[in-house]
Amino acid sequence: MVMLLPHKYMNLEKSVLKVSSEIIKEFSNKEAIEFDYLYKKMEHKFGVEVNELFIPSLILLHAFGKLEYIMSEDLLEWTE
Repeated sequence: MVMLLPHKYMNLEKSVLKVSSEIIKEFSNKEAIEFDYLYKKMEHKFGVEVNELFIPSLILLHAFGKLEYIMSEDLLEWTE
């Protein structure tokens, strides 16, 4: 089980912060990415653990005002 709340024994390689940083890297040279494409990239990198971390990572980036979701096109858009 992957924990969302930090504790001293957590594996930082499988955390919301790590998945969020990998999502940021995917947007390094793109302005928008399809939701399914990004999910598959993260699933390939993190395995099944990404199921519990992907949406909280998107929520974190959205809360910081860095990511917007365009429902009509199923796109995630990076905002500066």
